[in-house]
Amino acid sequence: MISIGPYQFEYASYDGFADQLHLRIAGDAGDPVGAGDTKDGDAFLYPDDTSDRVGGLEIENARLRLEEDGEIVVTLPDGSRERAVEAERIVAR
Repeated sequence: MISIGPYQFEYASYDGFADQLHLRIAGDAGDPVGAGDTKDGDAFLYPDDTSDRVGGLEIENARLRLEEDGEIVVTLPDGSRERAVEAERIVAR
């Protein structure tokens, strides 16, 4: 389980070639389709284009951010910023 702010992501996979961390919340049927980009270049994913319920998160340049900044910080949909400590552990493997 990866917690970032109020969100609990049950599924995580890291694509080292693309340097993307893919996080998903259980219970959402299929892949989330709607996306809301953050100022960090990440994307919160939603079950459809009209929902405000988060179904997933794509963290871009995850390893690069960890190496350059020493941490991965994500801008949440409400504009607050949270450090993604558990995500950092996955990327650092």
